[in-house]
Amino acid sequence: MRHSIGWVGTLLLLTTHNVVLADASASPSAPATATAKTTAPAAAAPAGAAPKKAPAKSVAQERLDAAVNKLKAGDPNVVEAGFAALAEQGGAAAERALTERIAQGLPPNLIAPALHALVAMNAKRSLPVVLELLEHRRALVRSEALLAIAALDARKPSPLQPTFIALLNDPASEVSDAAAQGLGRFGTKAALPALFAAYDKGSAAALASIAKLAGPESLPLVLERAKSRGVTAVAPVLDGMLARNALPSAGQIKLARALTESGGDDARQYLLQWLDRIKLAQNAQVKKHLFEALKAFNAPAATPAPAPAAPVPATPAAPAAPQQVAAKGAVQ
Repeated sequence: MRHSIGWVGTLLLLTTHNVVLADASASPSAPATATAKTTAPAAAAPAGAAPKKAPAKSVAQERLDAAVNKLKAGDPNVVEAGFAALAEQGGAAAERALTERIAQGLPPNLIAPALHALVAMNAKRSLPVVLELLEHRRALVRSEALLAIAALDARKPSPLQPTFIALLNDPASEVSDAAAQGLGRFGTKAALPALFAAYDKGSAAALASIAKLAGPESLPLVLERAKSRGVTAVAPVLDGMLARNALPSAGQIKLARALTESGGDDARQYLLQWLDRIKLAQNAQVKKHLFEALKAFNAPAATPAPAPAAPVPATPAAPAAPQQVAAKGAVQ
């Protein structure tokens, strides 16, 4: 038996059918389009077109790369040329490349030019690597490392001062001299006792550093050595103290008197040179004492009075001859 749904049912079925068809035809279309967009292959380059080039390097980068490549060469001359090229270019990248090359290890004959390049670049960040060279078995390498550290470490006082003081006693003279030079650059007066001891052992470098650090409190030590070694020997220290105005007027007058008391010809010569350098407007009182000191040198020594002659003893009269006495008796 056939059932009739009527016109209302027919309308409801048609409406539902159309909505389903609309949803089925509309909703898949968006992802399909998106899929088409994402999976579509890139357009192929036209046939014969040149490939894209990498961005060109700057001139500075090309120079840096060339210098770094020289550091890998087997020829020492080429490696040294690389050091010079990096020093000329400068900058953080050049400093880092050179520091890394030193840390990798270099032949002893290349360490000095490498360190000179670091100093030329003022590569302060390389100090930890340079400090490791103080343990090198070759004295020349250790001395070059000390000089480089002193040039790169601008701190005063430097925390490395105790290390430099200890190395004043290094058995290798080039190392102890380099330590003395370093103390003259960033040392303080606390290093003076060790520097005087090094000078007493014959270190001329220690004397030069004393000249840079000594003050009034060091004058007795300097004069003591002037007595034993002569004024000429300590003249560099005196020159340094006077040039730095490290001695006040009272100290300069004391120095002039001490030189006068020494009485040596080298002391007189030093006073003459000092007087020639000093200006009247600079310190008239000191100049006056210098004139007086030189007068004391030029004054003729007092001639001592001759000692009185010793009295000559009287000569006793000789006794009369016996013949004369007998004659006298005969006359009577």
